[in-house]
Amino acid sequence: MTRDASGSPRPAPASHRQRCSTLFQPSA
Repeated sequence: MTRDASGSPRPAPASHRQRCSTLFQPSA
């Protein structure tokens, strides 16, 4: 999770989440 200037946590972009999910998925 990233934090903006005010320091409030905000979810990462959907594209980034999807890419990370794919990278961490087992290549079976």
